[in-house]
Amino acid sequence: MRWIKFTNPNLIVFYLFAAGVFSLVIPAKQVSATIYVESKEGITGSDPGKNSSLLADNTRSKTNNTVSLNKQTTPVGIGTTYEAQSDPDSVVSNLNEKRSELGGVSEEEIQAPVNDKQYDQDKVRDYKKRNYLFYKIFGEERLLDLKNEMLNYGRNHFAGLTRFFYSSLIDQLFSYPVIIVFTFLIFFFIAHILFVLMVLNYSSQLKNNNERYIRIYRDYYERITLSYLFDEMDWNTYVSRLKKFKKHKNRKILISILLNLHDNLKGGFDAPISQIYAKLQLEKDSYKSIHSFLYHHKVSGLHELTNLYPSGAIEVLPALMNHSNESVRSEAQKAYILLHPEKPFDFLRTLDKSFSRWTQLSAFNLLRLPHLNVPSFSRYIRSKHHDVRIFCMQMIIYFQQLENISLIFYVLESRHELIRFLAYEAINDLRLFEGRSVIKNEFRYETERNKKEIVKALCNIGTDEDIDFLEIIFKSESIALQIEACRTLYYMSPESRNRLLAMRKEAKSDLDLFVAHITDSRN
Repeated sequence: MRWIKFTNPNLIVFYLFAAGVFSLVIPAKQVSATIYVESKEGITGSDPGKNSSLLADNTRSKTNNTVSLNKQTTPVGIGTTYEAQSDPDSVVSNLNEKRSELGGVSEEEIQAPVNDKQYDQDKVRDYKKRNYLFYKIFGEERLLDLKNEMLNYGRNHFAGLTRFFYSSLIDQLFSYPVIIVFTFLIFFFIAHILFVLMVLNYSSQLKNNNERYIRIYRDYYERITLSYLFDEMDWNTYVSRLKKFKKHKNRKILISILLNLHDNLKGGFDAPISQIYAKLQLEKDSYKSIHSFLYHHKVSGLHELTNLYPSGAIEVLPALMNHSNESVRSEAQKAYILLHPEKPFDFLRTLDKSFSRWTQLSAFNLLRLPHLNVPSFSRYIRSKHHDVRIFCMQMIIYFQQLENISLIFYVLESRHELIRFLAYEAINDLRLFEGRSVIKNEFRYETERNKKEIVKALCNIGTDEDIDFLEIIFKSESIALQIEACRTLYYMSPESRNRLLAMRKEAKSDLDLFVAHITDSRN
């Protein structure tokens, strides 16, 4: 069993909440708000006159002339207040008269009940002040009624020691209201845990039942669909055996089966599968998915129409080519490439949104299909989107398209570093010798990465006229450019190699290391 991590965020929040409640609710001093005084006559009121009479009666009954003053108070719980008392001086004068009749009773003994009542009154007032928040939340009268009902229940249903412990428990519970708060929190968290467990159990059962339902009908629909495609049954029999076909879930199951068969069955099965899709009017479900406000439903609906009902997909493509959601837009662009084999990339002319990297990779993968024509990507190189220009340059390099070479030099004026890098790479890979002077002029304005690509290009398209240019780079640029210039001088021509080896006589201590590095087959 794993140990409980006390740094768990949920526990930390609980600690902070409990500490806040504790500081607001618990009293500063551990004093009880209830003062019980039990006598033989039960619980009586708090009238000073009655106290004086009771004092006289009890004093007469004592044989040793000692006075026992019974303090009678009303049980005070949370939310109760002492009623206005008589003036203490009048109480003392009344007791003095009683004392004259009784005799032998000191003034301190008579004054004690009055002082005790004042002390109890101060304790209750202090308790109410410190538990103001608890009063405010639950209400004074309701708490008092609840406490009295619980005490009455104990008197009526318990006896002896059990009633004593029960009364003590209720007294402590209402004297320290933080106990009620923590009890409520405990029950709340227990109920919360039970609710979460019930929800998890229900969702798990629902998921298992749904998966079992889909698995059963998928196997059944796939079996009878294959029987129909291999002419083992006619159309009427096939339709009659499609159980619960009217349900939306079952129609989606059948569409997924037709998509799977369309991707995996070749040799003339595409037409029968599309006929099943059209005859059963499954395109209506795909149209509903396309018009859904959920993006993944739009993507799945468009994918279904593209593969099983191409004419319907062509109708909805224009509205989705520049959709705000990238997934929907990417699916629409791939569908356009598949459904327009003659001009698969004409949508780049009207593209207003970005051409994502994932869509570029998918488009390149689709170009490898045999029925798609590879267009001249130089016609899209003037697009206002730099990602379209990047894709076109990559395709020009990959397919070695030499038409409209002047547009490659046009790209060198771009502000985007990657586009200029691809232009230098194209000049190198396509062996555009007329670009030699152009890239030399751009060298001083380029970044480190592009400078390195220019030097690499001179290795293939450079001449002996570029030896001085490379020698300057070797002597003045960074280590990475020095290594690349050394490599270019070594492999560009015999004249450049001799020039490089002649430089050993100069004060260039690192030259031998550079030559050893570039001639090593591991580099």
